[in-house]
Amino acid sequence: MMRLLPTTLFGRMVLILVAGLIAAQLLATAIFFQERDQLSLRAVSRHSGTHIVDIVKILERLPVGERPIVAEATQRPGFGLTLSAPPVDVKDAAADPDNQAAVVAAELRRYLGSTRELRVAVSEDDSAETDHSGMRKFLVQVRLQDGNWASFTLRVNEPSGFPSSRRFWLTMLVRLVVVILLSMLAVRLVTYPLHTLAEAAEELGRNIHRPPLEERGSVEVRRAAHAFNTMQARLVQYIRERTRILAAVSHDLRTPITRLRLRAALLRDPETQAKFAADLQEMEAMVTATLDFMRGLESTESLHPVDIMALLESLQADALELGQRVEIQGSVTRPLMAYPQALKRCISNVLENAVKYGKRANIFVEDSERELRVSVCDDGPGIPEAEMEKVFEPYYRVESSRNRVSGGTGLGLAIARNGARSLGGELLLSNRREGGLCATVLLPRAL
Repeated sequence: MMRLLPTTLFGRMVLILVAGLIAAQLLATAIFFQERDQLSLRAVSRHSGTHIVDIVKILERLPVGERPIVAEATQRPGFGLTLSAPPVDVKDAAADPDNQAAVVAAELRRYLGSTRELRVAVSEDDSAETDHSGMRKFLVQVRLQDGNWASFTLRVNEPSGFPSSRRFWLTMLVRLVVVILLSMLAVRLVTYPLHTLAEAAEELGRNIHRPPLEERGSVEVRRAAHAFNTMQARLVQYIRERTRILAAVSHDLRTPITRLRLRAALLRDPETQAKFAADLQEMEAMVTATLDFMRGLESTESLHPVDIMALLESLQADALELGQRVEIQGSVTRPLMAYPQALKRCISNVLENAVKYGKRANIFVEDSERELRVSVCDDGPGIPEAEMEKVFEPYYRVESSRNRVSGGTGLGLAIARNGARSLGGELLLSNRREGGLCATVLLPRAL
């Protein structure tokens, strides 16, 4: 049952409003027709009541032998009069499912008086006549002053309930369509700002410098947009200050590193000199990686079409010059709208990791209408499944062959994932069955 319900807020609100309005309309229509039938019955009873009073007065003034003449003269469609000494057997009024006999009796007593004996009930042959003519037959028995009974037959329209005319249902259909359209419009006005805010929040994760939201609309919408813009401005300021501090620290570290490198060159012991040089090289690599990481967070470059094959081939050429083995399989014929530096930094870091830890790299390119998939696979030791997500944390290193001895700083994959996400994509890792690791960069075709 829950699977049939709409999953969006828009769909659920429209369903609740439309269902509630339809139920209210049906209930109001049922009450209307019930009241209409009651009013119609009272109107007929009032009209018949004055007629019956006149006939009763005439009958009571005439001898018994002349009364049949009056009975015959008063016959008309929907109204009849019969004279009988004993009262005929009728249904008890309480057995009337619609309690209409009681309504007719109450109206007639207003004209006949409360002291005169009166019986009103639905006729025994009511069901047969109702089926053929759509009329309900009532039997009204009035006791005359001499003890005889005058039996009047009244025929009124059967309670209609919901009408079956095409015009009525066409009117109801038009009302329903108007209600649905107005409900959809009202719900859209309420939910659209939420949709806009959700899109802005999603885009904020890719581009912290996105344009601020327009602060317009209702008071609540303007307040939400203003709060979002304020949050974005504070995040930008926070990242800028943190980047400035870390960049300054990283830059200032280069000076003592350079001095230490010069002093290490003056050491006479070659082994000690080599150890100092290795430590200084690692420190410089960490400083460089930190600067690259902060540049990725603070990047303000604009979108441009990028030739993916040209980018991959240039990275391959650079690797081949260093004696590294890199192969490319697949092709891309269409450019990709991306941030060029962020995309290059993302793929180059993944490629460097593959060559560094796996000795070689195979690049597989798959293109489709929705996304571009670039997979970089190596023949290295892979990564334990429990640490697949941890390796994306800054400065985290796997305690295996992928450690500091290999020259890693712990920022390469973090920089690569930030670059992929800035393009609205993702970087995923998976171990190969035959051994090694595959890093897959997923990039959407439309940002």
